[in-house]
Amino acid sequence: MAAPEPGHEPGPSGPTTRRLAPGEDFLARCAAHILAACEARLPDLSGVVVVLPNLLLAPELRRAIAVAAGWQLLLPGIVTLSGWADRLLGAAACDTPARRQIRLFSVLRDWRMLEGNSRWQIADALIALFDELSAARVELPPGEQALAERLSAGYGTGIAEPLSFEARLVHALWLADRDGAPSLPAARCLALGELAQSAQAPLFVVCDGEPPPDQRVFFHAWARRAPVELFVPDRRLANGGADSPSAVLNAAWPPDPVEAPLIERAAALRNATTPSLAGRVALVAADSLEALARHTALQVRAWLAEGRTTIALIAADRVAARRARALLERDDILVADETGWKLATTRAAALVDAWHEVVAGDGYHRSLLDLLKSPFVAAGLDPAQRAAAIDGIELHLARRNIAAGLDVLAASLDAETDRPHLAAARALTRAILAARDAFARTSAEPSRWIARLLAVFDALDARAALANDAAGADLLDLLRSRAAELDGTGRRLDFAEWREWLDRQLEAATFRDSSIDSPVVMTHLAAARLRHFDAAIVIGADRQHLAPGEPAALLSHEAVRRELGLPGREETRARLRDDLSLLIANSDRLCIAWQAMQADERCLPAVEVELLALVHRAAFGDDLHRAALGGRPPCADPTLAPQRRPAPALAAADVPQRVSASGYQSLVDCPYQYFTRHVLGLGEREEVSEALEKRDYGERLHAILADFHRRYPVVADHDDALLLVDLEAQSRAAFAAEIERNALELGWLERWLRRLPAYLAWQREREAVGWRFSLAEARRDMTFELADGAPLRLEGRLDRVDAGARGALAVLDYKTQPVATLDARLKSAGEDVQLAVYTILQGEAVTQAAYVALDDSVKSRELADPQMAAADQYQRLVDAFSAMRDGAPLPAHGTPRVCRHCAARGLCRRDWFA
Repeated sequence: MAAPEPGHEPGPSGPTTRRLAPGEDFLARCAAHILAACEARLPDLSGVVVVLPNLLLAPELRRAIAVAAGWQLLLPGIVTLSGWADRLLGAAACDTPARRQIRLFSVLRDWRMLEGNSRWQIADALIALFDELSAARVELPPGEQALAERLSAGYGTGIAEPLSFEARLVHALWLADRDGAPSLPAARCLALGELAQSAQAPLFVVCDGEPPPDQRVFFHAWARRAPVELFVPDRRLANGGADSPSAVLNAAWPPDPVEAPLIERAAALRNATTPSLAGRVALVAADSLEALARHTALQVRAWLAEGRTTIALIAADRVAARRARALLERDDILVADETGWKLATTRAAALVDAWHEVVAGDGYHRSLLDLLKSPFVAAGLDPAQRAAAIDGIELHLARRNIAAGLDVLAASLDAETDRPHLAAARALTRAILAARDAFARTSAEPSRWIARLLAVFDALDARAALANDAAGADLLDLLRSRAAELDGTGRRLDFAEWREWLDRQLEAATFRDSSIDSPVVMTHLAAARLRHFDAAIVIGADRQHLAPGEPAALLSHEAVRRELGLPGREETRARLRDDLSLLIANSDRLCIAWQAMQADERCLPAVEVELLALVHRAAFGDDLHRAALGGRPPCADPTLAPQRRPAPALAAADVPQRVSASGYQSLVDCPYQYFTRHVLGLGEREEVSEALEKRDYGERLHAILADFHRRYPVVADHDDALLLVDLEAQSRAAFAAEIERNALELGWLERWLRRLPAYLAWQREREAVGWRFSLAEARRDMTFELADGAPLRLEGRLDRVDAGARGALAVLDYKTQPVATLDARLKSAGEDVQLAVYTILQGEAVTQAAYVALDDSVKSRELADPQMAAADQYQRLVDAFSAMRDGAPLPAHGTPRVCRHCAARGLCRRDWFA
């Protein structure tokens, strides 16, 4: 018999392995061998089966077979082993991963030593370990003691309690996993074994590496009845031709153990006049994540401009890859994403998480708003009506300060019968309540939990919108699939267990947008095996992201894995280097890029990248490092003019025709602030206060004192002790709800209670000089005529009005500020306008206007000559609004005190003024 050709391993009683050098023509050579072996069958190859590692290779292989044949023929069937086996599996032929997970989780519940650990995570780690054992055709020892001894030999220690526990856990769960129907990987092996029993036609297998033991069993079984030929890429056979990068790659990453040091391997390249990789491979270290994404986008644009039609983005760093995709799509360059997103990151999954947060927190306001603002909730409503409903609920939560409580919110909205604009908000709140009622939180089987969640989607009018969304449809399919798989398991989950289970399901599921067809594809390194690209770029080739795969979390010690017969880190590193070699061999141009700096720390490139650079520099004097495209974004020219102060002017029709005391104060403090708040309506939105703030404290004191003085208009008529008891009881009642929610709010109450005796003494002193309480929280308004005849209405709410002798009136304003602060306000030469405005509104009878300090002490601070101050501010107000109507600008000229807490600071860009 003739000697076999290099790389050809004949197998008289098993499959024939044909080892071929990797390269862009690898599939073409496979096609030629298939046609030569099936010459007697031509032109009908429909009975022949070709197995591929990835169906993405199928179009290229079909073209290669057609080109090699040179005439029309019936092409062979092309399958993957998993897809071929799945056709033969019945509905009950195996235990699905979800059923295995539930079963192992139920067993782990009885292991009390695991308290505080995620049993779901442990179950997933065990499943990964058991599947790895199955693929390697490894059986665990039959008993716990025997397994503990094997582990002890691997760790090189005696059998200690932790080791014994690990052995007991793994062994017990291994037996539990084998109890019942076979796992999906095991069922596939059984199905392929049955398929091999009826083998008649030749079987050709295109491998992307050495086939694992479980596949070899199938190939041997098939070979007993029909020919089997395996095509395995082997870079040891690379010929190092004029354009082949194999010699350099094998020197950098030897496929077999070698004794020659790197410098000698590089010298051998130089002496053999091996072609360098310059012009084919570039190594790029970008300064930052943004620089890495920018370089990727610019490199892709350059390749497209060169006419390259197949470009791969190898997403080692998914964050940088996503950013690069965003930059490309901004330039209308679409990317077909084969890696997809975790379903958990989609808007559809966010709806589920928001619902769980709402249920867990009884309608906690932030979670509730997250839920309401999901585009799927109430999707059937008119957009304007939906927006009004959500806005109504958000404003109502803030105004009533409802931090949580769906029933509290519903009752509060129902009480607002005089506000018809809240009808949509009430209807949406009722939908939330209906969804809550449909989602009982009692323990149940997963299929029952899924039914409850689908009922929630119906109550929220979200199911149709989910079905019309690509990711939403995937979510619904996943839920229906898991409900069918897990129906009747008899294993119940409580709410926390259900939520973690579903979160892990969504994390494990992948959403892919298949609607995009583009010459630019985003994929991962393993999916690029054997595929030819005009150009490719590895995004994130640093040591964190471009590293050998990690084994299952359990029994991950390298020596233990060797003891059990599982592949170790050496095998995974060899797989990584083979994948990189295949990518370089199959790509006309390759850029390997990474982020060189992160959080002011240097990020080292992957070991494989450094080895390649070292070998290439030693052999050719070029380490392949190239500068990132785009460099740093252009800095601002220091000669440019500085930022100008904004000073907008209004048309007469745009000038407001009403102003409050606080609005006028804003105009005096900074006209541009008034413009943003009261003309553009960009004031800060009300929010729920989860803890009392100084403003909330002041509002409660205002309400307490208003009610107290209405009941006791003259305190001199009552005993001090009685008044103190009543005022304290009233104060405690006013703060009770907040203290019930948060005991720390007791501090605000105690702060006020310490002021009660001083306040009563101050009030008695006022009455002693002739002042009597008259009104509280009194609303006043007055209309003026401006210079052009237009009206202007001034509005305000006075905290308190006292009456004195001969019809005199006093206006008082409570302040929870120190006395020194009030003194400074009154000395600000007319810049503090509040008391003067209140004097204008109350009229000429006002003879006293004062602030009442309720902070460090209880004292009043009076405005000198309130009527003169009122006359000055009246004229100033009329002049200011007349000038605004005449086109006077509204400049940003606030003082640092005014600007310190101004919400418009980012609009006026005060920090960049000239």
